[in-house]
Amino acid sequence: MLSTKKITKILEVTKNLKHKTILILMYSGGLRLNELINLKIEDIDSETMKIHIRQAKGKKDRYIMLSENVLILLRDYYKLYKPKKYIIEGQGGGKYSPQSIQSFLKAQLKKLV
Repeated sequence: MLSTKKITKILEVTKNLKHKTILILMYSGGLRLNELINLKIEDIDSETMKIHIRQAKGKKDRYIMLSENVLILLRDYYKLYKPKKYIIEGQGGGKYSPQSIQSFLKAQLKKLV
């Protein structure tokens, strides 16, 4: 678990929009890594301002609130990356790998040292 101060610093040094979107979604929504990589485009509901998390812990669905700032970030991200199915997709499409997320997060943490 990282402190708010460390999260803020990590976000400041993260320039890549995809990486920043990943970090903000995980932090603001309290998403687990698996929940994030399984998040689909249709799970974002800008009308009700909710994100549908499917098959969360205990194989139960849940909803989290979607803030206006996160929605704006997601729209910018969508315009740039144009994902087809999953919110966060790998370079060739499909799910983003958990190892890639862990790898860039470790790299960002090293920048703080």
